[in-house]
Amino acid sequence: MYGLDEQTARCIEHCLNGRAQGMMISGTKSSWRLVTSGVPQGSLLGLILFNIFINDLDEGAEHTISKLADDVRPAGVADTPEGHAAIQRDINRQEKWANRNLMKFSKGKCKAPHLGTTPVGAEDHPAGKQLGRKGPGISWWTPS
Repeated sequence: MYGLDEQTARCIEHCLNGRAQGMMISGTKSSWRLVTSGVPQGSLLGLILFNIFINDLDEGAEHTISKLADDVRPAGVADTPEGHAAIQRDINRQEKWANRNLMKFSKGKCKAPHLGTTPVGAEDHPAGKQLGRKGPGISWWTPS
């Protein structure tokens, strides 16, 4: 299972099997019900399993892809048309990966920083609309 040894796999299985949950509404408690799927929200185990699941996301990438907890960020220099195209290929590859794995990226949270001394107009920037400036030479962009 994803390269995990048998003892680790059994430990994960033990953490996920036999869980139960109940509810309380206006002081009235429900009965306990077995939880048959999912990982406890906010658990360290959820973050670890997610990182194991996305381990192959960067296969074939032309640039570095930072993966931390549930956050994925491609990184690269796009100071030439070839650089823009390479980053776009990486983004397209990640989107294909997400579709294959029945996942969606939160595109509304995507922002591309522009670092440099020359301001880039939104019409020229691959990411779309400028959100604002964060100090000299740093601009944040969002998909148009």
